[in-house]
Amino acid sequence: MSSTTQHPGKLPMGDFFGFKHHPFADTHGQRQLFLPERDSRQIQTIKRLLHSGKSLALCGPSGSGKTTLVHALLQDLDKKAYRPVLLPYAGHSRNGIARILAETLGVDTKGRGIPLIARTQQYIEAMIDGANPRHPVIIVDDAQRLENDSLWDLSSLLFQTAKPSSAASLLLVGDETLARRLELHILNPIRSRLTGIIKTQYLNEYECQLFIEHRLKNAAAPKNLFEKDAIEIIAASTRGNRRALMNMATMAIEEAYYHEQKTITAEILYNSEWFNESE
Repeated sequence: MSSTTQHPGKLPMGDFFGFKHHPFADTHGQRQLFLPERDSRQIQTIKRLLHSGKSLALCGPSGSGKTTLVHALLQDLDKKAYRPVLLPYAGHSRNGIARILAETLGVDTKGRGIPLIARTQQYIEAMIDGANPRHPVIIVDDAQRLENDSLWDLSSLLFQTAKPSSAASLLLVGDETLARRLELHILNPIRSRLTGIIKTQYLNEYECQLFIEHRLKNAAAPKNLFEKDAIEIIAASTRGNRRALMNMATMAIEEAYYHEQKTITAEILYNSEWFNESE
């Protein structure tokens, strides 16, 4: 059975395997994010849409790379031309979303009289008409959890009040539930404000191999830490779900460390209790 506890007398995991940090740790940021070719194309499409003042949705199942794509977009946007705002969790109430957005932008939330969403709109219009104008890009993760009223509030920020032109762009990020919600008749006005829905996909087998190789390289880990047949098993078992792949690769390293094996093989996977239980 695998264990996360270091055994007495054993080298620390990093020293044992010879990596700088854990290749699949969630606590260590990646210097360069892994993007398959189709994700790179989607980034360029999103950037062109934002440059035109458009809004859109990014939808796909959990583990299909939505968060990675968003962070890659944030790295790629010219901060002199754009003011990106990431709202990483959309399970807040209507007032909660409005307050978080306002506070992130720097809007005074203590004033009374004018509704907060209206003050936010005034702030955005002042930003785009200022001496150093920047186009706001509001990114909402887990957007399938937004209340309908929150969707209406966010949509109200997209156009200037005195001009028939864009004031901000909205990027709604969510799972398949979001795509289905946007097809509902009651949300047709919201859907009409979105130029399109971009859909993310799981990795194929070859991309799984590239993903693992990319994580190993970023961690300064040995290239042969995983044997080819072990990677193929992980790819098939996780079906290209990045989150599941990260978890299984982490457990595989734990199993090898427990048995003092410096290379993850198919045998290590097949003989582990957690792998057999997941079948």
